[in-house]
Amino acid sequence: MKNFPLKIFLAMFLASAFFLTSQKVFAETIDYSEVCESIEKIDEKCETLSQKECKEFLKQCESYLEDKTSQIEKDIEKTGKEKKTLQNEISVLKKKIQSLDYQIYEGNVMIKDLSLQIKDTFSLRYFWYSASGILFKINRGRVPKIS
Repeated sequence: MKNFPLKIFLAMFLASAFFLTSQKVFAETIDYSEVCESIEKIDEKCETLSQKECKEFLKQCESYLEDKTSQIEKDIEKTGKEKKTLQNEISVLKKKIQSLDYQIYEGNVMIKDLSLQIKDTFSLRYFWYSASGILFKINRGRVPKIS
């Protein structure tokens, strides 16, 4: 029983050493985005691992790269749909612009027509002209008799 405390101490020491080393192995996190995208870094990582660990690491890299590929494909599909939507919006806006251009053209034609009508109205209607204090009423280019 003399060695009992020593045995407990050794058992606790070995358990804690095992616990700390296992924590180190499990606590090691791998940044797959950094390591798996470079063949040189994959080779460097596999050199530090056993063959079995390297195979597991390569499977994890494969899984990471497949997930990344899937996400990129989704992004491409989403971007394609957004592009199509934006092209449709551009087409609608171009049609609106053409319609507005036509309305502006019609408005300008109507203004020119009204301007001509106003000129015709003034040239055909009565207007008064004052000269030297005498008023003359001119009707369609004829001077009426003053009585």
